[in-house]
Amino acid sequence: MKQFKYLAIIFLITFGLSPVTVFSTGDAEQLVLGNHILTLQWLQNHNGLGKAKIFRKDGKILLEGYQEENYEGNLNFMTINGTIKVISPAELEFEGKIVTRINYINNGIPHERKGKFILKAWGGRKYWRMQKMTQPDGEHTVTDYIDIFFEKYQK
Repeated sequence: MKQFKYLAIIFLITFGLSPVTVFSTGDAEQLVLGNHILTLQWLQNHNGLGKAKIFRKDGKILLEGYQEENYEGNLNFMTINGTIKVISPAELEFEGKIVTRINYINNGIPHERKGKFILKAWGGRKYWRMQKMTQPDGEHTVTDYIDIFFEKYQK
């Protein structure tokens, strides 16, 4: 029965419908908890996809994530660490720190963001995407697509 609820949540989100009134916060938390695929569009997946571990500890929901690539002899990466508040199955609030380092953005200097960020799944997307996507890179502003996929992987 639980598996049916999770599939139903994913179905509703996929078709842009709100499952908020149908499912409890506990059901939504079960969808969120676990090991998920994490991506930042600047990072190629030659070293494999990024990984986000979302788990309960001391009454909080924590997120620890990492993705990396070696590009032209440089290590590019993203780290994401903090807490998650489940607003609904389609919306998460993340509070914490995100660090991105891409050798051809911001002269290769790591960029750190701290604070609260909303991740949403809407339309036919099968992932939560961070909504505050822009970051300055010195002279310009770039857009980061940070996604946490519904799909879970086994350790």
